[in-house]
Formats: sequence, C-alpha cells, structure tokens
Amino acid sequence: GFSLNRDVYVSDLNNDQKLDIVTSYYYNYRVGYFENISDIPTPVISDTNEDQISNIYPNPTNDIISWKSPYSKKYQITIFNSIGRVVYSLENYKLNSIDLTFLSEGIYFIEFADNKKVTTKKIIKY
Repeated sequence: GFSLNRDVYVSDLNNDQKLDIVTSYYYNYRVGYFENISDIPTPVISDTNEDQISNIYPNPTNDIISWKSPYSKKYQITIFNSIGRVVYSLENYKLNSIDLTFLSEGIYFIEFADNKKVTTKKIIKY
C-alpha cells in the first residue's frame, strides 16, 4: 500500500474577493490550484460592535459552539462551507449555542442575520 498526504489551503490568491483552493499531494509532489470563478459571494468576516454577536467559543470546536449576544434576539443562522455553499440554516433561532457534530472537519462561516444587521464569523471544525 501507499499513503497519500494532502494539505488544503483556502485563501484569496488572486485578489478577486473570492476564496481559492490550493492542494498539495506529498505522495507524488504535486500541487493543484482551483480558482474560484463562481458567482457565489465569499462570506466577509465583519467587525463586532455592541449590537452584534461576539465571542464564538470554543473555536476551533469539535461539537458545540456558543456565542454572546447583547439581546435576546431571534436570528436567521446560515452556515457556509469554505467555498460559500450553504450547508445548514435555521430560522428564528433564539438560543446561544448550536451543535456542529454533523459537520465534517474544515473551515466554515456562520452568519447571524436579524432585521437590522448581518454578522459573519469564521469557525473551524476539527
């Protein structure tokens, strides 16, 4: 048998405001580059202020994340994978935690939307 080690990096490599993916294969010393040319917008990580979600913890996580919110609001919560596809969503969510055990390892973006603002945070699942 043989083993194949792979690293995956996600970043905006060509400064087009979209996430690109680079993979490397240690078995055969190859590098693959996948440029994101889709129309799916890349989530933007916003700054927090007193009206928004803050302190997502633990991050990285392997199961449940929690957050602090200044008010008892209902949020539309959407979780995007690293290429911007929706992998999970909840409407009128009022709790301050969510179980992510169903997600595979990787980088995700969680979006909290109320009737005034949208806040997006990066989360790492291991």
